[in-house]
Amino acid sequence: MRRLKGRPVAGLALAGALLGGAIPAIVWPEAPLPLADDLDGALGAIWQLHRVRSDGLAFVTDPTGAPRRVLAITLKPGDMAGDGGGTERAELSEANAVHLPTGTDVWYAFSLYLPPDFPVQDRRLVIGQWKQDCGDYVAAHSPAVANRYRGGVFAITIDTAAGRRTLFEDRTEFRGRWHRLVYRLRIVPSPDGLLRAWLDARPVVDYQGPLGFADDRDSVYFKIGLYRDPLGVPMTLLVAGFRRGSSRAQVDFESAARPVGVEGQASPVARPVSIGGAGP
Repeated sequence: MRRLKGRPVAGLALAGALLGGAIPAIVWPEAPLPLADDLDGALGAIWQLHRVRSDGLAFVTDPTGAPRRVLAITLKPGDMAGDGGGTERAELSEANAVHLPTGTDVWYAFSLYLPPDFPVQDRRLVIGQWKQDCGDYVAAHSPAVANRYRGGVFAITIDTAAGRRTLFEDRTEFRGRWHRLVYRLRIVPSPDGLLRAWLDARPVVDYQGPLGFADDRDSVYFKIGLYRDPLGVPMTLLVAGFRRGSSRAQVDFESAARPVGVEGQASPVARPVSIGGAGP
């Protein structure tokens, strides 16, 4: 069976960007579960870039003084407008070749920073999401699981055929410091669905039940960045330390074990991808 290779994945991402549209989702039978990208100066080949302008990505010095660079994702008014001008986005999206079948039990973790002057608006803003591939886009479902920031409140929501539920809200000041977010997910539109979440090592969600939609494709992927209603102000968030794995030990920084990929090889982490220049 075919296995994930770094260069073909990057090629798929570039082709999608050049064609200006999404590539039909492909789920390889042996797609690797563990993935890692420190986002400290080079983008790993695990990402597609067709949902973000090239000038919306930059590596910057950690604003808290830590000796590292982190990824800044910036959305300006009108960027990547969709839905007839009803949405704007700047998002990294997992490459097609690492999408997972629905029902996969998987862990994710990443660090998120909203600057102290990040705009507080009472408008829809999604800053991370797990979504099923909706195929021909007829259904146009919301993400099965989403991180939202609206009116100064950070929230974790789920969407199913029964509608949307908010499972967690943090009404304290979320901006101006790093947050470590850890998730265990099993996205399937049946009672076997599962979502557990930790914010800064504190358990905040423990849900079991349906997640997602039966009429979407058997393919789940993660996106990180900014997706919002049209707004006349720019926004920038910072991301670092992305991990995906089969256990908390594989995504938790306290673990000495580093995620491994196919056949014991290191997960695709740092094959540089240029993010300079003008966007589409």
